[in-house]
Amino acid sequence: MTDPYQTLDLDPSASWEEVRSAYRELVQFYHPDKHTNHSSSVQKRAIKKFSEINQAYENIKLIYEKEQRLKKEKEETKQTNRKYKEKSERDSSQQKDRANFQETLKKAERGNADAQYNLGVMYAKGDGVPQDNQKAVKWFRLSVDQGNADAQFNLGVMYDKGQGVSQDLKEAVRWYRLAAEQVRAKAQYNLGVMYVKGDGVPQDYVLAYMWFHIAGSNGHKNAVTNRNILKKEMSPSQIEKAQEMGRNWKPKK
Repeated sequence: MTDPYQTLDLDPSASWEEVRSAYRELVQFYHPDKHTNHSSSVQKRAIKKFSEINQAYENIKLIYEKEQRLKKEKEETKQTNRKYKEKSERDSSQQKDRANFQETLKKAERGNADAQYNLGVMYAKGDGVPQDNQKAVKWFRLSVDQGNADAQFNLGVMYDKGQGVSQDLKEAVRWYRLAAEQVRAKAQYNLGVMYVKGDGVPQDYVLAYMWFHIAGSNGHKNAVTNRNILKKEMSPSQIEKAQEMGRNWKPKK
């Protein structure tokens, strides 16, 4: 059997587009209608070559279509396996989240402050349990009753954003301050923002600078950026006062 690629004057590695291009050129050249004015022997050779070209093209086309079909089937199988894996991982993750929730709930109900805080986070995010801001607030409150600073900060966020409670910026400031006094940089930064905007407190650039300075010293990068921006709006005496307040500030136990 003659190699169909050889019949089309192509290398076996030729692409499908190259095959189609070569076929179009050859069938035009050897088409019987192009040789009606030639001798009968030339016409016969043209007809034979025309037939061989068409046959070669059809053979390659069958191979190409089979390869494409197999490629499509392989890709579909790959996608199915990927979806199955993702579903399996998602189900496994959900099972772990539910198990973690049940374990955390048991500890929280026994009065563990960290577990109460973690349970509040789970309700706030909907991890292992339907999302419920009101229940999140409930567990944060129980945790803050035991002095948990992270719960104090999150409760401040809930009042700041009005999640699970009516928005109350003064209450947000109160909880941010309690967490800030326990050296929570995020709470210190948020206090700085509240003083810049005058949200829940009178606007005060000196206190804002002080809290940004303290938060920055505790590793909060945005606090350093905001402090430097705020500095441009303040007088030298205000800056000096804020820096002194920051140096003298001490966390509360």
